[in-house]
Amino acid sequence: MEPAWMGALLASIGVPIAFMILRRLYPVPRNVEVRRSLEDLRSEYMKWELLTLLLLFTIAPIATYVWWQLFLDFAPANCFSHDAAVFSLRPPRIAWLIPAMVLGLLSAGPLIDAMLRRFLEERYPEYVAYQNLRYGFDSAAIERPFYLAFGGLAAICVFMIANWYAVFTPAEIRINPFLAVRELEFRYSDVVSIDTAPAFVAPNGKAVRRREYVLHFSDASSWSTTNEPSDASEVELRSLVKAVSERSGVPISEVPILGREEFW
Repeated sequence: MEPAWMGALLASIGVPIAFMILRRLYPVPRNVEVRRSLEDLRSEYMKWELLTLLLLFTIAPIATYVWWQLFLDFAPANCFSHDAAVFSLRPPRIAWLIPAMVLGLLSAGPLIDAMLRRFLEERYPEYVAYQNLRYGFDSAAIERPFYLAFGGLAAICVFMIANWYAVFTPAEIRINPFLAVRELEFRYSDVVSIDTAPAFVAPNGKAVRRREYVLHFSDASSWSTTNEPSDASEVELRSLVKAVSERSGVPISEVPILGREEFW
């Protein structure tokens, strides 16, 4: 399948460096021939390029919404839950919109291509050749790498979001950070200190006025509420940390400000 929509899609993104790389890696085949000038082809097919963009901005959001709803069918209803003395923190439902957008874009491509084939009929090969010549790369050659790259990106996002959580049971703490590949397990006896402050120092060095909490463990690692996935409220986080303090026997220490070394 020759994706005639590919050039218009990349043009809408507008990344000059990407175009430069694609032209170098996937040059237009030398056997591509057209019987008319590029200017004549542009005057005829410009409206079809505009139609392609219109279809893209119409179909992709619909496909994104469908994918998002499919993800939400498997996502927890509550990103912060407290049931039977177990605190569970998982990504909010809006987080699943990220892979849904990528898959929505990929899903729109074949539909647009099929519609262009239907509308253009015997002119479709000429339209593909025009697209290749205009943008300077072979759209058919990049189709497989394009789908593999963005499909892989979506799969990685799904994996990372699905495995991003923090669970506090009466007996243990299980944490899986966003970029981690394995779960971390701690006993409450591993908690050596709990710090909190009404402000913290962000990675850019600026102070942010927001109450956060940091749990320090005996292996010198730590977990902070700035990295928690659920976007829980201050009241919810306070109830969680209070439970950790009670279960570990470690008091919550108030400090003026939490430094970057506490988090990053």
